Amino acid sequence: MGVRAWSPSPAKREVGGDGRTIMEQLTKKQALLNTAELWDWLSENPEKGKEGWPRWEEFGLVLSQCFLCEYARQQNTVSTCYLCPLRDHWGHTQCCRNEGSPFVGWCDATTLHSKSRYAKQIADLCRKRLLELEAEESDPTLIERQAEFIYNAARLAAIAAQAPVIPVPWVEREQPFRDQFLKVIARQSGAQRLQSPEELHGSWMQAYFAMGWVYSGKYDREAKTHPDLVPYAQLGQLERDKDSVFIALCEIARLFIYDENHGIADALQGAELRPGGAPWS
Repeated sequence: MGVRAWSPSPAKREVGGDGRTIMEQLTKKQALLNTAELWDWLSENPEKGKEGWPRWEEFGLVLSQCFLCEYARQQNTVSTCYLCPLRDHWGHTQCCRNEGSPFVGWCDATTLHSKSRYAKQIADLCRKRLLELEAEESDPTLIERQAEFIYNAARLAAIAAQAPVIPVPWVEREQPFRDQFLKVIARQSGAQRLQSPEELHGSWMQAYFAMGWVYSGKYDREAKTHPDLVPYAQLGQLERDKDSVFIALCEIARLFIYDENHGIADALQGAELRPGGAPWS
């Protein structure tokens, strides 16, 4: 997956004492976009070094030929590592130059295949951080807030139950999945919500087939294969439990995550109250 790098406007550049242009002010997103494009190029051209990227002349002086370092330098910080946009994504060391980071792996790689693999890891880290920034900065709708809660809570339930398939965090999910998931949550928040785990599983299978997924005994996001793409009766107990947990989480979200103008009274409208006063729908 490629990204388009941000290009500064030449009219806004300043000229340094040595006659070379100085990089204009970067935003965190711009630094990540440019870095992703650079490392995508290095992944596709593993025989090259960073200095070989054909777009450097468009940007002027960039610290260490790294837009992340340049962004941190522009914040007037003593330690560029501290304000690196990927600081929390380099692993426990929180620095690209420490052992275990994909950058060190790329520097030390002895084969073109390894160089390409490590370069792609760095580009993917940038895309992951960009997704997180979008989630942090967005003003989510009610359905989006409900969807993120349900997805992350279901993921935690799967981890606690030691389920065979653990979903990746919400911020890492691909856009087609997010789009269909929002539609499911919108349905589950309305009068047409499914109440049977078996019905829900059938609906889930249809959505996955529509996205190009197929059955396999092994879960693989890249290959779009999933072991749960079988009739409900063929699921193990842990997989059946996931459908029941999902329905319960949808009810929690529908009843207790709402816009202040409406409140819980609207969510409870039409719901049947079972003995003890607990809402049930």
